[in-house]
Amino acid sequence: AMVGPLLHVLMSPPARAAVGCQGGSIYFSAHPDDDLIFMSPDLLHDVQENACVRTVYVTAGDAGLGETYWRNREVGTRAAYAEMAGVANSWTASTVSFAGTPVTLQTLTGHPNVSLAYLRLPDGLDGGGSAATGYQSLHRLLVGEISSITTVDGSATYTLDQLSATIVDLVRQSGAVAIRTHDFTTSGGTDDHPAVAQLVHDSTAGYEGGHTIYGYDDYDVASLPANVTGTDLEAKRSAFCTYAESDSEIDSENCPPDAIDEWLQRQVITGSEVRDPTVPTPTWAPVYRWWSATARDWLSVADHVSQPSASQLASQGYTKNPTTQFYASMVGGSGLVAVYRWWHSGDRDWIDVVDGSIPDSRMTSYGYTSKTLSYYAYSASATGRVAVYRWWGAADRDWITLRQGEIADSTMTGWGYTGKTLLGYALTTMPQTDPTYLTLVKKVVNDYGTPAPATSWTLSAAGPTPLSGAGGVPRTAVTAGTYTLSETGTVAGYTNGTTF
Repeated sequence: AMVGPLLHVLMSPPARAAVGCQGGSIYFSAHPDDDLIFMSPDLLHDVQENACVRTVYVTAGDAGLGETYWRNREVGTRAAYAEMAGVANSWTASTVSFAGTPVTLQTLTGHPNVSLAYLRLPDGLDGGGSAATGYQSLHRLLVGEISSITTVDGSATYTLDQLSATIVDLVRQSGAVAIRTHDFTTSGGTDDHPAVAQLVHDSTAGYEGGHTIYGYDDYDVASLPANVTGTDLEAKRSAFCTYAESDSEIDSENCPPDAIDEWLQRQVITGSEVRDPTVPTPTWAPVYRWWSATARDWLSVADHVSQPSASQLASQGYTKNPTTQFYASMVGGSGLVAVYRWWHSGDRDWIDVVDGSIPDSRMTSYGYTSKTLSYYAYSASATGRVAVYRWWGAADRDWITLRQGEIADSTMTGWGYTGKTLLGYALTTMPQTDPTYLTLVKKVVNDYGTPAPATSWTLSAAGPTPLSGAGGVPRTAVTAGTYTLSETGTVAGYTNGTTF
């Protein structure tokens, strides 16, 4: 295997807390290279702009191949980041305590806003792990098949609670305002990508610092339109191929390989959540129609933080019709049905489908992929609501979503559209007020070791809508009013809080 240039690594004494850059982005990558492939050029731009960047490699990516292989992959990541930053490949190594657990941290000497953290969990492969690491995997830890997981270098053993606390402390010490990881909008996978997405998304849900979390699509982006071009694509390819010189499983002489290059030409954010305790996430959003002349595709997208932004759509060749189609709920509830959009690479077209109206297995058999939540629609008509339909245009092989009366039915059929199908009902005007929400979060402080699990305490809110839960209560719609907060539970060595 070809190994990249040797690093000049400056060793520093073990540190208890991270010092330096605050804010910016923290990336959680399942394996060394996933960040370079699926989360760039966002990553590339952050590094080039000297923003605060910390990337956490959750598994060692050892693939059951042993220590030499995973250590070489770490060498490759450092070479790639130095290249993106345009500085010498020189790093300062340290051991930093996160939630009482030692983690290897590397800081780029000539660009100290950039740091890489290596948790070194065993590679989960297809979810079952490898014989070389005792069939341990993050997936098996998440579903309760194993009670703990030990790093490939033997430096730490984590229970799920301890691992979650470490994830949160990595975010806290970085001070990041953006958390970037794998796609957390879908479920069901067993490999490391969905496992890391679930771990990061769920662990940071109650993190007290305001932030936005982003989920990135992975292998199936190859079926979507290419959207990374020009100098961004050149730099992205170059950084990956610099990494690949240290990965013996990649043909670095013919880099990038065709299959990987299909991924490098794309970056897709599947979902995002704004988590600012002082700013509630909007629960209603206007929906607009977008047109791609290249794909001959109409696409309806809610103007909401959970959906592709206007700049992302424009970068993929879509132009916006400025007239609002309707107003949709972005949070499920009584009387609402979820509407998902699916992508067909052959037709280069998105289609809106009410969840369950067509089985997912049938959609995939038709060639559809990338199921993504669009919005929620009412299942019944009422005053102030308008019907929303789906039409099929055979000439462009295009599905289009329209509210009733947006374009006359006679005009649609005159243009060759057929198959008018009801999706549901949406609002004709934006609601004046959103529901009130309450979140209860237990913060455990321990300056001398691993904190006790937050679930050791029960938090309660007495008021118009009583709430109670071990470790807290997730964001819940409640009736506005006055609430009295309290906690119960006693843990040796801890003093319960008295202010909330």
